[in-house]
Amino acid sequence: MTLSSPIYQLKRRAKSMARQNRIPLSQALDTVAQSEGFATWSLLVSKQVKSLGSDFLSQVEFGQLALIAARAGHGKTLVGCEALLEARRKGAEAVFFTLEMTREEAQQGLSARGSTDLAKSVAGETSDDIDAEFIIAALKSVSPGAVVVVDYLQRLDERRDKRLLSQQLDMLQSFAREKGIAIIFIA
Repeated sequence: MTLSSPIYQLKRRAKSMARQNRIPLSQALDTVAQSEGFATWSLLVSKQVKSLGSDFLSQVEFGQLALIAARAGHGKTLVGCEALLEARRKGAEAVFFTLEMTREEAQQGLSARGSTDLAKSVAGETSDDIDAEFIIAALKSVSPGAVVVVDYLQRLDERRDKRLLSQQLDMLQSFAREKGIAIIFIA
């Protein structure tokens, strides 16, 4: 179902409604969701994120890098997780590199988006040493058509003992092209 406005605008509308009517934000969010044809706000968000992940993956070109970018709290990581799960549903390999979460948090995030068995089939790396060389070494044996999500791009540039971000991206672009895989960055 297509929404009348992007989720962030609907949320802004609900916040304004909550202030004006002096009602809890959760009640205002549910009211906005109902006006969009959903029973609750959480149902609206879950349906939209699943759709976004699937739609995003269908537009990704293998052999290329892609970017999911938005402000904090707008569901970038959820879309990335959904893209990984969609890849697994289609039988492709899926690998999640995160510099933000522990292995358990990453697994919980994936499990919340799909079945536990499907979530467990997504490979994950949570090392503080993640950079282009680490990613390439970990992906040496992946098959063409694999989907990789890196959470998140800016963290690859934090350590001064690593290559410049531009160099890392060049390395990963060449590797993605050579292997025929999609690498999606969250920023």
